[in-house]
Formats: sequence, C-alpha cells, structure tokens
Amino acid sequence: MAEFRELVERLAAESEDREYLLRRVHNYVRDEIKFGWTAQFDQAEADYTLAAGRGHCVPQVRLFTALLRELGFDATMRFVEIRRDILYGTFPDSFFALVPERICHAYAVVKFGEKVLNIDSFIADPQYFFNARSRLLGTEREVGFGIHRDGSINLSLEEDSFCQFADSSMMLKDLGRSDSVDEQSTHITKVAPFLSLAAILKLSPGLVSRLNEPIEEIRAPGVLLESVFKSYVRPGSKLVVSTLPRGLDEYRQRLS
Repeated sequence: MAEFRELVERLAAESEDREYLLRRVHNYVRDEIKFGWTAQFDQAEADYTLAAGRGHCVPQVRLFTALLRELGFDATMRFVEIRRDILYGTFPDSFFALVPERICHAYAVVKFGEKVLNIDSFIADPQYFFNARSRLLGTEREVGFGIHRDGSINLSLEEDSFCQFADSSMMLKDLGRSDSVDEQSTHITKVAPFLSLAAILKLSPGLVSRLNEPIEEIRAPGVLLESVFKSYVRPGSKLVVSTLPRGLDEYRQRLS
C-alpha cells in the first residue's frame, strides 16, 4: 500500500481544486495504467493494479474510485452485465472461446457538485485506444478490441464519459453498486465467477503474457499522432486541452 499512499499524498499536495483533482486522477489512471490482463484479473486490489501498471475495467475502476475516495470524493463502482463482444480481439482465440457470453463490466459513479458522473473513459490508455479504434472502425462492429466505436478517453464534467460502456443498451442486467472497498471482493466474486476463478488459480506470468499478446500487438506504435488528432477532434469542436490524451496536446497549435 506504500505506493498507493504516496500517490494519494502527492496528488493531494498538488491542489485543493476539485475539478483539477478529478481530471488529474482520471488522466493518471488513463495514461499510467495500461489496458490489459493481470494474474489477478477482477480480484486485483488498487495497490496491485498500481504496481502492475496494467488492468482492465474492474481493477482500473477500483483504483480510480479508491484514489478519489481518499481525496474526499463520493465515488463508487457500478457493475453491469454485458455481452462478451467488447472483448473480441483482446484475447487469443482459444481463450476467448472460453469466455462466457455474458460478462461483468464496471464503471465509476462520481458525485461532482450537483452532478452524478458515470465514467469509464480512463480504462483504455491513449496509444491502445487510438489503435484499437482504428481497427474497430475498419469493421462493422459496434464494439470490439476492448472499446466502443463511439467511445472517448476524454473526461466530461457535463455528461457521462465512456470508452467502453458508451451505449446504455449494452446493459443486459444491472448488477448494482459496491460502496466500500471491503464489499468489492465479495461483490466481484458473485457477479464475475469466471474471472474470479482465474484469479484464484494465480495464472503464471508466462500465461498472462500470452493472454496480453493481442493487446500488445494492437498497442504497438503505428498511428501518426497528427492523423489521430485530426480524426479525434471534430471540426468546430471546443477543444479542452487539459482533457486531451497525453502526447496529443502538443499538436494543438500546429494543427489549428
């Protein structure tokens, strides 16, 4: 927990401004925690995910909400059941065939002033998101490669921000909220027994590495940032530089 505690203290020392802290935590998790699988799958605690520098929806949402709660925010985890289609392309085919048709997805519910924001836009790191989105737009799929084709990795303070759960019709079943860290392990085991079993079995580093091969292949550099910037920021849109993925804001002046 030392690394987690140090991060909380560092963030708290930077500013007391609530908007700054919310954006800071969002962008930290988005930019520093790569989308991918770990040996503990959904059972990964916040400190484990922070140390691993990797995670998918449940571990990342767990880390995100834990950081926000430590900074004084009202932040909880919301669980929904969705189809496995969003995971298409993120596992080797042989493993994807074992994934149940219906899986658990998590996102954060954060109270900010009078607003309640639903957020999962931090789950895909920028390099992965843009490469995955490029692939997805080349298909007829709405979801796949771990993202939604209409998803975004920018945080909005006016509306919900999703890179995965971008369409509420994806929800097959509402699995409820987990309001405290102590409840989360029990809740996750109940709603996601398949991946919880994977965590209990303590997957070997070699197997975890193999499971991540499709994701790493997608993440590999190959998309020009300038092209990405032009396609990501729609003409006439109001650009909020503080919300842009790391590495793209430097192109603002050049492309304006």
